[in-house]
Amino acid sequence: MHKSAKRVFESESGADRATWLGLLLFTGALMLVSLAAIVVMSVIQYKVGVHEPIRTPFTFWVNSVVLFASFVFLWKRLFLTAICSAALFLLLQITTVVQFNDAMVQRAQSHGVLTDAFSATRVVIIALVTIHTLYVLGGLVVMMRVAVTKDVTRRERLYPLLVFYWRFVTIVWLLFFATILFL
Repeated sequence: MHKSAKRVFESESGADRATWLGLLLFTGALMLVSLAAIVVMSVIQYKVGVHEPIRTPFTFWVNSVVLFASFVFLWKRLFLTAICSAALFLLLQITTVVQFNDAMVQRAQSHGVLTDAFSATRVVIIALVTIHTLYVLGGLVVMMRVAVTKDVTRRERLYPLLVFYWRFVTIVWLLFFATILFL
């Protein structure tokens, strides 16, 4: 590691600034990937020519509430409850993907548009949900590490980063959910 970079990470404030910068760059990149996928999905749907909204499975709604609740629990520093609700979100995610895929197939069959564009839309949606699941899984691992750490100073340093990241995860899900509702 270069000497100047090493000095940044040796000081507590330098390490905090570098960590925040890394987190901002990471979340920015993930946001761009998510937005690009949403744009691709919207363009494909437009080209297919079916403008009737997809029937949104009930688990999509439940997932949104559970993820938002986990953010509120984390914000209130109820780590165990936040961890449990995030784990529930991950479990519900599997059911959501299956139900949503079935709803898309049903809509395509009713309109007779089982085409390559339709298949591409399904792939993009499943990829987005999978990527988001990985966001949540990564945040869940960090949340568990912060919850079990004995070092109060370290917990206090990591807590704002974790809340920032979890807010990002929640916002991405809500944007994705809103996009699905209006497709």
